[in-house]
This record gives sequence, structure tokens and C-alpha cells, in this order.
Amino acid sequence: MSSRIILTPKQTKQLLGALAENVAVYERRFGPIGTPLTPPPDSQLH
Repeated sequence: MSSRIILTPKQTKQLLGALAENVAVYERRFGPIGTPLTPPPDSQLH
């Protein structure tokens, strides 16, 4: 199953800002979110 959203550049920037704000709030509350240096071998990136 896959889904797609189509956004204008302005909408994309607004979405990016909202996501960044939510991550910042989460990290203030729970601490930094670790990010792996490389994706796991079984990941399926499209």
C-alpha cells in the first residue's frame, strides 16, 4: 500500500515548519531523538 500527497512549495514549507516544531517540543519533553548513521539493511526506500 502506498499513499501520495501533492503540495505546493509554500505548503511544503509550512509542513516542514510544523514537523520541526513538533519534533522540538517532543525533544524538550523526552530528550533528543537518535538518528542512525545508515538505514537498516532491510529498509525499503523508494
